[in-house]
Amino acid sequence: QIQKKQEELDLLSFESKEMEAILNEDLEKLKSDMVQREDEIKQRKEEIERISNDRDQLSSNLEEVESSLVETKLKNALQMEELESLQHKYKTERNRCAELEQNVDNISAQKLTEMKAGSAAERKLDLKKIAELEQMLTDKEEEIKKRDAESSKLQ
Repeated sequence: QIQKKQEELDLLSFESKEMEAILNEDLEKLKSDMVQREDEIKQRKEEIERISNDRDQLSSNLEEVESSLVETKLKNALQMEELESLQHKYKTERNRCAELEQNVDNISAQKLTEMKAGSAAERKLDLKKIAELEQMLTDKEEEIKKRDAESSKLQ
């Protein structure tokens, strides 16, 4: 019976060692799995931090872009106002030039008419003066002829 018990004990001891070996293997696997999972968790934390930093950087970039966009919109609005003002000035100046050209054309046509009328009047006056001078010349010539005739008679 002792031997039987000893064999049972040996068997139990053997089984216990087998179980211990199996448990040690399982424990090592679990430890390995745990280390692997800790590494994965560490990698995920690093990835989350990188993603968070990227998100923060993108958010900052987005704010800069939005600020730049607002600034660009304001500049565009100011440039549009300036353009509209310049277009208005251009139209005003163009209309003023057209009016001046029309005035010049009107004045030129009026002056030309006046000059023609003046020239015609001056020509009539000149012709009248010429006629008067011709008449005076004719009168003088007749007077000279009369004097010559009287002078001839006296001699």
